Amino acid sequence: MRVDIDAQEIYIKNLFSEKYLFQIPNFQRPFSWTVENFAQLFEDLNDAKNNNQELFADDVQKYEPYFIGSIILCTDESRADGSGVYDIIDGQQRLTSLVILMAVLRDLAVNKKAYDNLSEKIYQEEDEFAGTSESIRLKVRDKERKFFKENVLTPGSTKNVDRIDLRDLSEPKINIVDAVKTFRDKLITDNDADQNLINDMTKYILQKLVLVVVKTNSIYSAFRLFNVINARGMPLSNSDLLKSENLREIKDSKEQDKYAKLWEDMEEEVGREEIEDLISFIRSIKLKEKAKSSIYEEFDKKVFVKENDFKGKPFIEYLNKVKNIYQKKLLDADITADDERKSTYYHNLVSLMYNYLPFKDWMIAPIRFSEKFSDPLLYDFIKKYEKRIAVDWVKGLGYTARLSQIYRIVKLIENQDDVYDIFNSELLSIDEKEIPNLEDALNYRDFYKKGRWQVPKYVLLRLDLDQRNSDSVKINYGDNISVEHILPKRADAAYWTERFDDRAQYEWKNRLGNLVPLNGRKNTRASNKAFTDKVEDYFDKKKNDFVLVEELKDYNDWNLDNLKKRHNELIQKTINILTNN
Repeated sequence: MRVDIDAQEIYIKNLFSEKYLFQIPNFQRPFSWTVENFAQLFEDLNDAKNNNQELFADDVQKYEPYFIGSIILCTDESRADGSGVYDIIDGQQRLTSLVILMAVLRDLAVNKKAYDNLSEKIYQEEDEFAGTSESIRLKVRDKERKFFKENVLTPGSTKNVDRIDLRDLSEPKINIVDAVKTFRDKLITDNDADQNLINDMTKYILQKLVLVVVKTNSIYSAFRLFNVINARGMPLSNSDLLKSENLREIKDSKEQDKYAKLWEDMEEEVGREEIEDLISFIRSIKLKEKAKSSIYEEFDKKVFVKENDFKGKPFIEYLNKVKNIYQKKLLDADITADDERKSTYYHNLVSLMYNYLPFKDWMIAPIRFSEKFSDPLLYDFIKKYEKRIAVDWVKGLGYTARLSQIYRIVKLIENQDDVYDIFNSELLSIDEKEIPNLEDALNYRDFYKKGRWQVPKYVLLRLDLDQRNSDSVKINYGDNISVEHILPKRADAAYWTERFDDRAQYEWKNRLGNLVPLNGRKNTRASNKAFTDKVEDYFDKKKNDFVLVEELKDYNDWNLDNLKKRHNELIQKTINILTNN
């Protein structure tokens, strides 16, 4: 059989048309995107839409197309015009999420044209009177297909999301529910659907979203394409482009060689990826707004236009300055303070942030602060700043909102010469009004999964850090820490079923009070042991380097009352740590 491969840009409105039908093969992994992914997808689309509206108002035809990646499709039955039923080999998470978003928009839309356009892109019900058969644009895996049809594809179904009983649902089905809830939350304000936003978002998605669609008639070819597209190649990076651009600005050949060597030395000291990050940080420091194009374009069209004498030597020298701050103050977490205890506490806190905050943008403000103020003041800044960053992240503030908060803090640092005006700013203070939202986040039934499993790990380690003598001994938590359930995730041993019925297990197994940090990988064979055996065996010295684990020895039994007691104590301790200004 001749292998055909075709690649082209296709707009969403054409992709979800009568020409194409998609199905997710059962060999594909389950739908695994989480709340953070859905929120980020929506925010990225909304930001791009808003940027275009600023330039072109309501003239959607002038909007820039928005590229949302590539997908790989496979079929051996396509027609001459390309139509057919296609297996999705790569891109199912994105396409499934887009279908859910369009379904939520459909069910909230008051405008009939918006409703009709969205409906026909998603699902066509059978109509014996009109002579039309059922047509499902996207068929998910068999295990989720009926659930997806009933709760997403069927018109009006997403309005009933809060009635769905989650207790016996599989992980992919829970993720589908989370997607619906996340998109609804973004589109509803004070219990009213934002019809302007719904209409604008519908137009933008249908008219301006574009994907690169790679089609082949060979499953083996499709898998090879998947491996090539997802392989770790060495594409030309923003760092490479800016290196060339800035060295070209230096006319003297000896000087050019000198600065080329400086650049290469920086890459050797901290790594190419880190230099790429630092260049992104510089862009943020200079512009203090979310990037609207590639980092290279942001420099070329904005930074170097705004500061035309910044290109060349000044840029490379400033990059080296930022690299030195990053390397010493953040990577090594080292400051020269007036008190050794402050240096130690700074090291422990910044090391925790560096290793366990899963987003790097938090580093922008400390770098800018360190440019301007001394190490002892950086210690005071970090103590307040970490709480602001952690509270925003833990309570579920979206990435764009958190980034905007960081940019406001950078502006504050630049505009204030009196450091105490910075420390006393409301930007670095936790308002009492925020505490209920923080408490709700910490009390979340599925806290274990929050932030793609990163939030519980950070909170537990932050609690552990605060309960140690963290200003006297440098602590290294390492990079192989797991979060363990005390009441097992799958509790089928008699010890556990006698103490926790199905409802209690569902409600409490993933809450903060049932979690502990452990060194190394989990021992799943030990997870169902009785509590006292766990304390002696599972939490042994090799795995136990945590105050939170040691405290479990104060309990003789692990029942619902003890779990609730520990849960409430940990919530209160976390709130005290993160909100004490």
